[in-house]
Amino acid sequence: MRYEFRVAVQDGRWRIDAVPLDESGPRADAPSIHVAASRQGLYQVERYGPKYSNALILPLPIPNHDPLLGSIWLAYCSSGYLSDQPGRPIAVPVTDSVVSGFPAMLWAGPGLEYRQLSWWQTSPDEPKLPVRFVSKHDGMIRIPHALGVIETGQVFPRPYDKGYTNIVYEVEESTDGGGYRLPKRSKLEIYRLRPLPGGGGGPGALMAVGSPEVAYTVEIVAKTFAEFNEEILVPPPRAGGGAVSDWRFAWSNHPVCVIYFSTNRWPDVAEVMAMPVYERTIRTWSNRLEIARRAYAGIVEPLQESSPDVRRGLMFLVVACLTLGVLLYKLGKRSEERKGGQP
Repeated sequence: MRYEFRVAVQDGRWRIDAVPLDESGPRADAPSIHVAASRQGLYQVERYGPKYSNALILPLPIPNHDPLLGSIWLAYCSSGYLSDQPGRPIAVPVTDSVVSGFPAMLWAGPGLEYRQLSWWQTSPDEPKLPVRFVSKHDGMIRIPHALGVIETGQVFPRPYDKGYTNIVYEVEESTDGGGYRLPKRSKLEIYRLRPLPGGGGGPGALMAVGSPEVAYTVEIVAKTFAEFNEEILVPPPRAGGGAVSDWRFAWSNHPVCVIYFSTNRWPDVAEVMAMPVYERTIRTWSNRLEIARRAYAGIVEPLQESSPDVRRGLMFLVVACLTLGVLLYKLGKRSEERKGGQP
């Protein structure tokens, strides 16, 4: 999908507005996206018209839940964040297909501060944005889901047990605009491990992987640059009502999302904690995490309990299932024979 975007950066705050396009102009079947953030957090609005808008609040000031927004952020808004990082394991700009690494496209929920070893080269000119950024997966198999990440404790087969490069961003052309040196054309590529023929589904697919391949590419082309004199408001103005997914909370060190409805405003933390939905969410969050774990148990548990040769374990499982099927078939035949012999 194509988007027309506007970006503004000012004194540690930034704003991104993105409008979906088709051949004739703005699309009516997709929402426009408006994000504003500071070092304290991120606020996002998806507008479906003047009266309805879904909203998202994250404590992490990086829009890594969306490949489009994460790529734009890295290209134009990341200078302050990168300069503040004391070490190389940093929160990645994109999590889709990055956290998991294997062929399945598993979606990671918003607000995930997933960190990887990363390296970047910045422009010598202000605002010292990255001209190249590379990040490396550590080789551990993880299962992302809407509430977080399941750590399997297992690694990919060699040589990918030592990790592999899964994010590559590069500025292809720069220009002067508004008194700064800015990217005019840039590209971000996300890599995942390539599925091998015969890998099948389930745990076997996680082990039957080959060299990394491009999962998707985000290309950014900037048309105009201008000096920005307006104030960036964080949180941004919100018109209309709709659902708010609020990730500013935690339960036993797990991120927690409280979902409520709000109109024309952003409730603060104290207001949300006074809502009945907050207490109900905190009380049931452990159960929801358990449901998510069980939903992926068919993938996680065989990996955790199997020997290093996962395929051998799967073969035993298949043979055992076939044997059970033959046994049930024979028992069924005997039952029919008994019934047939009755007067």
